[in-house]
Amino acid sequence: MPSRLRALIAIGFVGSFLTGLPVQAAWIYIGTDEGGSGEYYHPDIQRRGSTATLNSFTVLSVPDMAPIWDPKKPTRYKLVKFESEMSTYQFDCKAKTVQLTKRVFYSDGGGLFPIIEHRSTDKLLQEHNSEFAKQFRKTPISFKSNKMLILADYACGKP
Repeated sequence: MPSRLRALIAIGFVGSFLTGLPVQAAWIYIGTDEGGSGEYYHPDIQRRGSTATLNSFTVLSVPDMAPIWDPKKPTRYKLVKFESEMSTYQFDCKAKTVQLTKRVFYSDGGGLFPIIEHRSTDKLLQEHNSEFAKQFRKTPISFKSNKMLILADYACGKP
C-alpha cells in the first residue's frame, strides 16, 4: 500500500477519533492549495436551519508556524512549528457568510499530536486585531478562495 494512501487512512481514523466524528466516515480529499498542501473535508456536516458546520483538515507540504500567546502577557506570543491543522467552519447558507470557529494545530502530518487549539470564543482572539485573529471573524464567503468555495458548496448543497 503506498505511503500516501496509508497516511490518508490514518488521518481518517485519527481525525475521527480526535474530533469525535464517526470512524466510518473518512476524510475526503478536496485537492491541493497553492502551496501544495493536501486539503480534506469530513462528510459529517452538521446542519441546523440555514447554518451548516463542517471540518476540514490540511496536511502541509512544508511546516508552518502557529502562535501561542502568553496568558500573563497577551501582547506577547511565540511561534511553534506545525505540520497539519484541522479547522471547523460554520456557514450561514442564507446570509452567505462563514466563520472559522475552531482551529487545531498538530506537530505531525497525521493529526496525532495536537499542539494548541484556538476558538472564535477565545477572549484574546476577540480582542486582538492581528491577521491571525481576523480569521475567526464572520465574513462573506470569499470567491477568491477555491477551498472556501468548495467547502461552501458541500456545506450549503443538498444533504
